[in-house]
Amino acid sequence: MRYRSSGATASGTGLHMARHQNLNTQLVQAFNAICGRFDRRGDMTRIDGTLGPAIPGAGNQPLPVNMRTQQRSRVRNIQSITGLFGYQEIPSNTLTDEILTPGKGQIRALIVNGGNPALGFSDTDHTLKALTALDLLVVSDLFTSATAKHADYVIALTHPFERVDIPMLSDNYYPFSFNQYTEKMVMPEDDVIEE
Repeated sequence: MRYRSSGATASGTGLHMARHQNLNTQLVQAFNAICGRFDRRGDMTRIDGTLGPAIPGAGNQPLPVNMRTQQRSRVRNIQSITGLFGYQEIPSNTLTDEILTPGKGQIRALIVNGGNPALGFSDTDHTLKALTALDLLVVSDLFTSATAKHADYVIALTHPFERVDIPMLSDNYYPFSFNQYTEKMVMPEDDVIEE
């Protein structure tokens, strides 16, 4: 049996927010392993990027993926991991339980920056119950999203054409140091602010 020599399967926001995110991720990794889709000597490696922070590891050393910390979900037996740039991360599908379960450490306020948990999380009814139970919900977004409809405060943001832009999210995936600058095309209206 012959396998393709390149390509890969990847997962992201949808699978990682689902109830069985660990199983989904394991299946994606198993599929890549069965098809022989893993990094080999001489393949492209991530770089620090033009403006981004330094990436842990050097050269072709693998990036630390599962650096465990002492933080845990109060409700589920899930331990946080340290993300690529040092942020503490717990799967987002635990957020609703952390809001709805009373006790020490209960989440009572939430700031949503350009996201939409009301539509993005897997259990919509449970998510809406959690969002309405918060003491404070602040949403910053371009439009009135499903989450913003439940917010105490909505902060209007400039549209991408209304602001200068220098993307910093994916420049460490290029094979060489590269970035681009985009001038704003139109002046913003009303009292919108930059994100």
